[in-house]
Amino acid sequence: SCQGPHEKRLLNHLLSTYNTLERPVANESEPLEVKFGLTLQQIIDVDEKNQILTTNAWLNLASSFESVQFGGFKLWQIILNDL
Repeated sequence: SCQGPHEKRLLNHLLSTYNTLERPVANESEPLEVKFGLTLQQIIDVDEKNQILTTNAWLNLASSFESVQFGGFKLWQIILNDL
């Protein structure tokens, strides 16, 4: 693995109890708020007639954690297929 020790601990912390069937909320009676960022890497194709843009992009999912516990590590990226 190419990750450093702080990133490794962070990923273990965030994903050790991750369950794809479970709603990620603190209180199940509250709605789930989803925020995401998208970083465009490449425009692959533009179909003007059908108004379709094909891209290569990173989808940045946010999870909450205290960066001070992980050596100041503030940003993480994971490929959705790895979940």
